[in-house]
Amino acid sequence: MRHVALLTAPWREPVWALAPFRDEPFACALVTGGAGRWSYLLRMPDATLSLSATDSADPFAALAALVGPRLPTHSEGPPFQGGVVGLGAYELGDRVEDLGLDRTDWPDLTCARYPALLAFDHHARQVIAVGRGEAEAEANARAADALAWLEVAAPERADPVGPLCADLVASDPATYETAVAQVVERILSGEIFQANIARTWTGRLAAGADPFDLFVRLRQQSPAPFSAYWRLPGRALVSNSPERFLKLDPSGAIQTQPIKGTRPRGRDAAEDRALAAELLASDKDRAENLMIVDLMRNDLARVSPAGSVRAPTLFAVESFANVHHLVSTVTARLADGRGVADLLRASF
Repeated sequence: MRHVALLTAPWREPVWALAPFRDEPFACALVTGGAGRWSYLLRMPDATLSLSATDSADPFAALAALVGPRLPTHSEGPPFQGGVVGLGAYELGDRVEDLGLDRTDWPDLTCARYPALLAFDHHARQVIAVGRGEAEAEANARAADALAWLEVAAPERADPVGPLCADLVASDPATYETAVAQVVERILSGEIFQANIARTWTGRLAAGADPFDLFVRLRQQSPAPFSAYWRLPGRALVSNSPERFLKLDPSGAIQTQPIKGTRPRGRDAAEDRALAAELLASDKDRAENLMIVDLMRNDLARVSPAGSVRAPTLFAVESFANVHHLVSTVTARLADGRGVADLLRASF
């Protein structure tokens, strides 16, 4: 798809542009917040990929094949001009190191390739339709089709009132305490030096509510720089995160911004400043943050030339809607002959 076409339209809110397609398989929104510039709406992929634990194919090789070689871009277009959106489960790491992880019913890797999209420029307050094609006419037609998505009306429905998941419960305390004891034992034995013990929360959406309602509610109550809604066959992904895991730009520059260390926002300006200062001065939070920085430096070094890995920023306090976070930045340069799938594999 060597040709790229662009069309522009007046500003629309990206979340509501997605609303008519909330139940459409592979409809996707990538939405920024705060000072972020770009959000995206994607529909109707021309290729999809789904690999579960029982599939023997190498997921990273399959991802590399789906992404393909880097294609030309339009100089006046957004940073993302069509391509692959993917979901890699935590259990994908079992394909890199045989950890014997328990599996869920989610695929290890799900991807979709989109030849058209809508890009929402929050700074310029305009929408850009992007179409790709092997011929100029094909690219133009896809851009025009994408622009028409803005004219589709969402079905009328009442917005849910009250909690969307009132019966949300965590895994039982005994299970959590057992996990803590096991991690301590494995640290003392030298098997690992750090672990993030996660708890699973489960519940059922309230009657009349759907995953898109949950996405909207999260955006309203806790807007984050990296939010996503992806409607997959039989399920949906709703994501709302302040953390950049990996960024790879066309020049091969890599950036990761791990977060470790959190404090709530204050009830007034003075308390807010005090909590941020407390976080910045915390030896415990700095030590945990530095361990993640070292972990990411090690991972990036696997796919980067010697000497290219740097940590230009350590322990910066960044403030979000409800919390302060301690954020560091690690950079590197992707080695010649390596691609995004190699970078993702190294991160596990």
